[in-house]
Amino acid sequence: RELVLDEAAGRGPVVLLGHSIGGMIALTFARLYPGELGGRVAGLVLVHTTHTNPVRTTQGSSVLAPLQTPVLEPLAYLMIGLSPLVWVMNVLSYVNGSMHWSNYRSLFSWTGTWGQLEWATRYALQLWPATYARGMLGMFGYHATDALRAIPVPTLVVAADRDKLTKPSASEEIAAAVPRAELVTLSPAGHFGLASSHEEFGRAVGGFLDRTLASPPAGAPAAAGVGVG
Repeated sequence: RELVLDEAAGRGPVVLLGHSIGGMIALTFARLYPGELGGRVAGLVLVHTTHTNPVRTTQGSSVLAPLQTPVLEPLAYLMIGLSPLVWVMNVLSYVNGSMHWSNYRSLFSWTGTWGQLEWATRYALQLWPATYARGMLGMFGYHATDALRAIPVPTLVVAADRDKLTKPSASEEIAAAVPRAELVTLSPAGHFGLASSHEEFGRAVGGFLDRTLASPPAGAPAAAGVGVG
């Protein structure tokens, strides 16, 4: 962890920023290394993310949660075994435009520009299916709820009002539990609201960084840095 912080910001204080699974990683860091919070880590920015198994905080969770063990987990293992075939199908989906359509509906919730959609779709295409499936299997066991009330540093929670992958209620629950949290909701925005509403997002994060890094943690150099999860 020290190597990552040093690489991101030298020896100065950092604010950990994470979007989606990056936010889950930031919360896992807070759970595993609470001593870093208020020391090297001056604050957290949690963007369109969740504090628990994402199956429970996604759209359609009432249907998906009971299907996790009998259906979703076997499908993930099947994707690992059939990764080359799944990758070819993804390429065909990208070429015929169906991947773009799916991502526009699910990730952007009918907002954003073609350039933003193309960037997100190409990014998804580069992800090897087995890597994605193993990530999903790991997220099925994710739980950071118990760590929220123990987070001592300023925390910016960013929700998106049309987010289908991580419902805004997950961000609201995080903001309600973290003692020094503030909640910003991007609108209109989906799961990639940090891109489609980038100006609003930039203002919120920029203001938070100015306030949080104005007074560095005791004993830390004055240099500021941002770690991205």
